[in-house]
Amino acid sequence: MILSIQSQITAKAADHEGCELLEQGGLIAYPTDTFYGIGCDLMNKKGIQLIHKLKNRPLKQPFLSLYSLKEISLYAQVSNYAYKTMETIAVPGRTPSS
Repeated sequence: MILSIQSQITAKAADHEGCELLEQGGLIAYPTDTFYGIGCDLMNKKGIQLIHKLKNRPLKQPFLSLYSLKEISLYAQVSNYAYKTMETIAVPGRTPSS
């Protein structure tokens, strides 16, 4: 299913349909600053498997997607140095000291 927000569909209805799609293991495409990203419900095994299949990536090669870098602490223990390094890579124009 391809869901597009058009004038006949309210943003709220589209959000609802998008959430249902994710709950069923579907994927979404979303714009980033340079291209489009692929997203799924990280708690839904079917969605994760679909991303691996779409990207031709082995299931043993994990990926992690976060809304915010601050969420990393929910999934891993990260040293201050590692966090600042990731922040430098993830946030354009940022340096470890800023």
